[in-house]
Parts: sequence; structure tokens; C-alpha cells
Amino acid sequence: MNVFQKNISLYAFFSIVVILIFSTIFSIVAIWNVGTYNSNRLLILLCEIGQKNLNNYIESIEKSVSFVSEHVQTDLKSLNSLDDFNSEKFSSLVEHSKSLFSNMKHIEKGVLSYFYRINPDISKTEKGYWFVNIDGNGFKEHEVTNISLYDITDMSKLVWYTVPKYQKKAIWLPPYITDNLGARVISYSVPIFFNEKFVGVIGIEIDYSTMAKLVNNISLHENGYAFINDDKGKIIYHPLMDVTKMKTQPSVPDGLLSNGEITLYNFNDKDKIGTWKKLSNGMRLNVSVPVSEINKDWQKWIYAIVAIAITLFILVFLLFINIRHILKLNYSAKIKNQKLKDRHQQLLDMINAMTIDYSGIYNVDLDLDDALCYRENNQTPEDLHYHYQSWITDYCNLYVDDNYKEDFLKFVNKDNIRLALSNQDIISYLYLVNRNGKSFHKLIRMACVYYSNNNNEKKVHSIALGFIDIDQEVREYTEK
Repeated sequence: MNVFQKNISLYAFFSIVVILIFSTIFSIVAIWNVGTYNSNRLLILLCEIGQKNLNNYIESIEKSVSFVSEHVQTDLKSLNSLDDFNSEKFSSLVEHSKSLFSNMKHIEKGVLSYFYRINPDISKTEKGYWFVNIDGNGFKEHEVTNISLYDITDMSKLVWYTVPKYQKKAIWLPPYITDNLGARVISYSVPIFFNEKFVGVIGIEIDYSTMAKLVNNISLHENGYAFINDDKGKIIYHPLMDVTKMKTQPSVPDGLLSNGEITLYNFNDKDKIGTWKKLSNGMRLNVSVPVSEINKDWQKWIYAIVAIAITLFILVFLLFINIRHILKLNYSAKIKNQKLKDRHQQLLDMINAMTIDYSGIYNVDLDLDDALCYRENNQTPEDLHYHYQSWITDYCNLYVDDNYKEDFLKFVNKDNIRLALSNQDIISYLYLVNRNGKSFHKLIRMACVYYSNNNNEKKVHSIALGFIDIDQEVREYTEK
């Protein structure tokens, strides 16, 4: 293989490798960007769907409580003074609010109880009401909580009553255990006032498990989950922890309280990615999934791209090696063929130079046992062919002196010719001829015209054969 071919093959190989490397890097970056973008969008979309479902439920609860509380506030305008809170008129207003709750068909969806608890300081005759649905067979009136047993100045006690009273606004409360039922609930409560005097609290308590089911329906991959926190960053519900049994309400992991749409953070020594959406009640819905699971999908494609790139590199490398080997073989074959042509031309030139003094010249195909005559008895016949072995044998029997016949026949034997010419360029034999009553010497010469190498075995296929008449002077010179 010459220098030009070597440089071209190397240039082609390295060009393909460079293109392959850049294509692989570009594919990996593209897949990483697309995979990350799609994963983030899927996470955000899942959070938005969860937000919509939770908001629908939250707003239905708020509307139910607001509907009753607004009617109650309107009804209270019919009262003239605080003394009326101990009258039958006030009791009828309480009964009216009770009927408003009972007429709401959708109130049973996940609602554990609804109530209207009257402030014992404003009415001695009316306590309010509390309806519960513990067994799922419908709401039944339950004895109201005896507020006088509690310190209502402590907002950690009777939170459904004390917190809205002192905050003076409708409020969602974090999970707590109801004192009388021992049930875990989340409540929405609205305080009722008359001439700036606290009358009581109207509210609905939601079964904690109902909210949990809504949140648990939001999941992504194997270990993704959703959880809720309040506006202060305290966790209200988390599928991996029981918030109601903890002494202190846990906080949201660092990083998730940021204002970014997508947040990377670490929780329990695991890298996670999360997003959040604000709920209509001020709480936040968070959706989180391990980074390893988010990356797993697009990483499979990257591994596939890398595997394909390595396979292609190996194939290109093997192809390059084979091409170089083929070019090397072709170059070697070309050099060898050129040497053979040069050698063949040398032999032909030598034979042609020798034919000047030849009385007979023949081209003998040893494989086909064919002898083609170029010159015979100093004449040039056209297309005169002989069967070599029979022709040369007849010639020996007719003209060669008896003392030379045996050696002559050995010399002209095809196998002996091949053997001799495989080691020498030209072979010759001097013998005596008896012809037309005269005796004279002749020289028979042979040279290989065509041969080939098969399995490193050099085999003679055709030869040039010539006869030379030898006079006494030449003979003496030749013998010397």
C-alpha cells in the first residue's frame, strides 16, 4: 500500500470516527434536554390535575359552609338584641340552618360531620347541633361538645371552635383528632358574629382518609407521591408519615418552599425533584419523584445510543482494518505481478534473442500436451500444432543417435522439464543427430514462458523450445 492510499484510508477512518463521536454527543444532549423537559412537564401537568381535583372538592366544601353561614348571618339580622339569643325565635333560626345542611345531597361525599356550635356565653338555651356519619349509613345527630370543659382561650384545644373565633375569619384547619369521636379529620369553619359579638362556629369536618385518597391518586413512576402543606410550610398530609400522631407538625423539606416551578431537593438522602401548586384554600399541593426514576426513561435511550455508537465504532474499525489489509494485498499483488511481467518479458527477450540461430522454435503447453510451431527447418508455417509427447518421441526415434536417445527422452519428459525449470531459467541438452546419411550435433533448449504460484507452489505451464544446429567449432566452444 503506497503512502497516498495509506493517508486516504487514515483520513477516512478518523473522519468517520469524529463524525460518530459528535453525532453521539449531540444525540445524548438532545435526548437529555428532551427527556428532562418532558419529565418536568409531566410532573407539572400531574400537579395541575391534582390541584384541579382538590380545588373542586375544597370549593364544594367551602360553598356548602358559606351557603349556610351566609343564611345564618342574614337570619341573625332579624334579631333585635342579645336577649333574643335565648328566645324561641333564635332556636327556629338554628333549626332553619340545620335544614339547609340536611338538604344538601352532595354533603355526604367524604364529609364526616357538619355542625353549628353556639357560644355558651351568648345563649343559655341553645347549644347548636352536630351531625355525624361514622358508619356511612347517613348523618345522625350527635351530642355537641361541652365547651365549658375546655379553656377556650387556648387555641390548641377545640381548634375547630377556638381558632376561627379568635382569627375572626373562615379557616381550614390542619388534621386533628375529634375529642368525642376519636376520628382524624380536616375541617373548614366559619365564625358567626352579631354586632361584633361572637355567636358561634359553622363548619364541616372531612374524613382525613378522603383527603388522603385524593392526594394518593396523584403518583408518578414507582416512588413518586404527592403531599399537602399549609401556608406556613407545615405538612398537613404526607403518604410516608402520620402527621396526626406527631408531637410537632413536620415542615416541608428545604427547597420545596421556593417559588420556582421545578425544584431539586434532598429528602432522606435521596435526590428528588418536585413541583407545587397553590390550592384555593391557601394550602399547597406538592408532587415529588426521585430524580433516578425521572432520569431512568431517557437514560435508557442514552445507553442505547452509546451502545449503538460503540458497535458502529467497532464495525468501522474492523472495516478500516479490512480495507487496509485489502489495499496491502492488492498492492503486494500488483508488485508481484509487475515482477512476474518483468521476469516474463526478460525470458521472452532472451528467447527472442536466442531464436536468431534456431532452426526450429515451438511454444509447448505442457498442461494441454500441445506444441505450436513458430519456425521449423528455417521456415515459418501457420498454426501447425503437434501432440507434444508423441511428436518429440517420434523425433527422437527417427533422428537421435542411439547413444543419446535415453537421455534425450528423459530431458524432454514433461515432469522433468517442470522440475528443471522450477530451479533454472533455461535448460539445454546437446545430442547427436543422424539424418539423410549425415551425423551432426544439435542443441535443444527450453525456457519457461508462463507459470503461476498456487498455494506457494511454483508450477510451469508452458515453455519455449528451440533446436540449434551445432557445427564443430561451436561444439568445441560449447563443450568448453
